[in-house]
Amino acid sequence: CIGRESSRVYNTDYAAHILGRVSKFSDTAERDALNAPYNAAREAGEDTSGYHYYQMDDVVGRDGVEQAFESYLCGLEGRRLVYTNEEGKITGEVYSQDPEPGKTVVLTIDIDFQTEVEEALKEAVLAMNAADGLETRGAAAAVVSVKDSDVLALATYPTYSQRTYQEDFAANMEDPGHPFVNRALDGTYAPGSTIKPATAVAGIGSGVITTSSTIRCLGRYMYYYIPNSPASYTPACWLYNQSGGSHGPLSVSHAIYHSCNYFFYEVGRLVGISAMDEYYTAFALGQPTGIEIPERTGTLAGPAYSASQGQPWYDGNTLQAAIGQSDNTFTPLQLANYIATLVRGGDRYAAHLLKSVRSYDDREVLYTYEPEVLSTVEMDEGTLEAVKKGMYDLATKNASGSRYFNNCVVTAGAKTGSAQTG
Repeated sequence: CIGRESSRVYNTDYAAHILGRVSKFSDTAERDALNAPYNAAREAGEDTSGYHYYQMDDVVGRDGVEQAFESYLCGLEGRRLVYTNEEGKITGEVYSQDPEPGKTVVLTIDIDFQTEVEEALKEAVLAMNAADGLETRGAAAAVVSVKDSDVLALATYPTYSQRTYQEDFAANMEDPGHPFVNRALDGTYAPGSTIKPATAVAGIGSGVITTSSTIRCLGRYMYYYIPNSPASYTPACWLYNQSGGSHGPLSVSHAIYHSCNYFFYEVGRLVGISAMDEYYTAFALGQPTGIEIPERTGTLAGPAYSASQGQPWYDGNTLQAAIGQSDNTFTPLQLANYIATLVRGGDRYAAHLLKSVRSYDDREVLYTYEPEVLSTVEMDEGTLEAVKKGMYDLATKNASGSRYFNNCVVTAGAKTGSAQTG
């Protein structure tokens, strides 16, 4: 017996977590959920010719963009209504509708760039493992366009190949590095000092500092010092912990460049957690980015979250939240899109993977994604330039940071973060 069926073929070992996979239904509930639009239209007496009616042996998207864009990719089945004789031979045709192939989905991902990012991430992780003797370490990278939040690359390591998914499944499930976890979207981590540009915007926007204000770093922050009291809280700047030193008087640009904890402790105390969280939320930290595939939102530190965990909120927690610690946990994509929002001047777009939808034969553009401003973080040009100045100096003047940007072909800025994760 000769039959014919189609199969999904992946021509790359990269972007596995983005592409996702396809398989047949595992139960009727999954099938019924996808058939809900068809059934609703049918019950309403509407035309159902534009809906695909799923059968149990259909192959559908299971995760990634295969699942997110299933409605574009699935196509429509053909139909024929015919007369047959007693022997089953067709004697006439009443109605015929040709099948319609699925559409072509164009992603924002540049596969060559995606490949470079994945390889660079792998190389860096393996080098770190070799340096300190660790066998397993996870890492992620998220790259979005400052112009419109196109997602250009999402990398996670360790990863896997869609081409050998079934053959490698058992080994990948047992791998302590958890290659099936998409750390760029599902990994939530303390942002550390990468949050300081947002704290700076909150400080200036709230009026507690200006772009020219100076705060003197004394090394150890003594505002909550209580002599001979166990309740005394005196967190220190990283420089004080490292060498007993201090940064001295700093403007906001210098504070970002030096990543001075003391400066941002003071800003956090003056702004307060409620106003800080308003700015963090405006940057969509701890919020959905809008990407079309599943993501975790992480947590935004504050009294509300602490109360939900049955914990009190202390003034010291505000200081830690201002430098990206406390309960703050965000995804790499959230951090990337927050910086894109900041650098473009405060207009926040959804991070997205869909660029356009084209006909199966690629002759016609059926849909083109148009970025939409979801919200705006209010900041004036002076605030933006002061924050960007600190990030630019870090990428060009800082000894430890500039070496990564020596051969950069565009003007670059950066903010490092070393978070305590327990």
